[in-house]
Amino acid sequence: YDLEKVLEGAEKEKAYLLLEILTPIVKTYPAEAGIVSVSNALQVFGGYGFTMDFDAQQYYREIRIMSIYEGTTGIQSMDLLGRKVTMQSGKAWQMLVTEIGLTIQESQKDESLQPYGKACQEALDRLQKVLQYLQSYAKKGEVELYMADANLFMEYCGLLTVSWQWLKQAIIAQQALRKNGMPEKQRDFYFSKLETMKFYFKYDLPKTSALAISMLHPDKITLKKEREILM
Repeated sequence: YDLEKVLEGAEKEKAYLLLEILTPIVKTYPAEAGIVSVSNALQVFGGYGFTMDFDAQQYYREIRIMSIYEGTTGIQSMDLLGRKVTMQSGKAWQMLVTEIGLTIQESQKDESLQPYGKACQEALDRLQKVLQYLQSYAKKGEVELYMADANLFMEYCGLLTVSWQWLKQAIIAQQALRKNGMPEKQRDFYFSKLETMKFYFKYDLPKTSALAISMLHPDKITLKKEREILM
């Protein structure tokens, strides 16, 4: 946001386009992931989790509104797929793809990060395939089919975007850990960044495979009319 205000020319446009494409993702992912996070906190307390003895139960009730007052996940998803992906003939989307690609290229310079960069690239390529498939409907004027799984598309984009950000942090953390004379507390900080990145790539990024399968599935069950279902 700040860069878009102060830059000029091509750099200003780049910042503007990235801001536009990332805004619905940035609003939606934390809202949905936050609900899951606080729900897991309740689970840690066991049977006591939903009692007044602990604040977690209050946090859960309060965070549930996040995915509603941020424009609702459904609206943000339609904004992303219906408006932001298509704006300026896909220029904003391509800008985001390019930025992710640059980070992936940087990760390949470090042997220990190469598997994670490749995993991010595979997820990006898979999403491009999904988008190409969905756009085939849009080109035929079948807008409902194009937008039917907008929520799934948003979820995929959220997982990929956060993976990209973790990969960027991992690159910096790995470079920092190679320096000598770093205080132990600071070293622990960078080490934790790497470990969290690895956790995310093991448990969250793989979810994109299932999302892609659903979006590429030929059965458009959510758009079937009653007669079609009965038949």
